[in-house]
Amino acid sequence: MKADVNDVFGFLAFVTKELEKINKLFTSIKQTYSKEEEAAGIRELDFGSFGVLDWYARRMGIPNQNDVRDVAWVRIYQCMKNDNMQSEFERRLHKQYMNNSKSKKR
Repeated sequence: MKADVNDVFGFLAFVTKELEKINKLFTSIKQTYSKEEEAAGIRELDFGSFGVLDWYARRMGIPNQNDVRDVAWVRIYQCMKNDNMQSEFERRLHKQYMNNSKSKKR
């Protein structure tokens, strides 16, 4: 309460910029979805920040989701990026297998 208003607003501006950077990073690694996934309602499975905590806890075998709150966001981001890249690769590979299978049948 006794802090200088310039210091408070300066800190607020800093935090706001950092949050924007973090949000941009997470947005940049969002998965792409097929038409079939979109039609099936994949977007309805977006559970927000709770979903991220739950996903990371399950991924790492952490029974208490509150423990994930102590994990550095950079680690969670990197794991999510890795998993998304792996998922995208598996989709492309599956598509290659399907295309090869179709061409062999002809």
